[in-house]
Amino acid sequence: MSMNGSTPPGFARARHNPHLANTPQFDDAADALYDKSNLPQKASGEGILLLADGGRYEGTLFGAEGFGEGELVFTTGMMGYQESLTDPSWAGQILTFTYPLIGNYGIHGGKSESKAVWPKGVVVRHAMDDPDHRDSIGTVSELLQAHGVPGIENIDTRAITKRVRELGTVLCIFGPKENEQEMLERLQIMTSPELNDLVDLVSINEPIILNPGAKDDLGEPLPRIGAL
Repeated sequence: MSMNGSTPPGFARARHNPHLANTPQFDDAADALYDKSNLPQKASGEGILLLADGGRYEGTLFGAEGFGEGELVFTTGMMGYQESLTDPSWAGQILTFTYPLIGNYGIHGGKSESKAVWPKGVVVRHAMDDPDHRDSIGTVSELLQAHGVPGIENIDTRAITKRVRELGTVLCIFGPKENEQEMLERLQIMTSPELNDLVDLVSINEPIILNPGAKDDLGEPLPRIGAL
């Protein structure tokens, strides 16, 4: 739902910014959880995570059904998992959370960084199925299900993180344990997501005009702009 609707949107801080001539209208990735009647089935059962360097880890599937494949990366934050999952900078990658408990305060409306979940897969030690927060509208698994992103838990994510730090770029794939041979074959022909135009994938196509006019002492400051 757009910013003009009744559902709390993402990027709410920009809504009343007087320095934006054409305030962008963003949906929030969490909007999909307000109506769960059509939520895809949750993945379950034994899963395996295979690394291109030969590493093999067994775990339990959650999130959407299917395979997660791409470059293995990690984030060390203790909070902000919803923001990380919806951050376009993780597009095309397999995101590993080093903090062992993900999802304890649930998913909240209006707190996403964008309208989508961008990683191609998520690896965690434990994903909470019963979050404890009065404003929660769903679980991490439900958010992944809604956006077609598979996950795997009961994995020693800190051991994996140490491996990535030592080796650098590591390609990986995870999915149902019974499909291990198929995953090995897919891993052998996998290419780095860096070969794709990820910037074009996550960028907007319309310009946003900033008004650099007179200082407004009573209003909000000019927005900060970062170039990466």
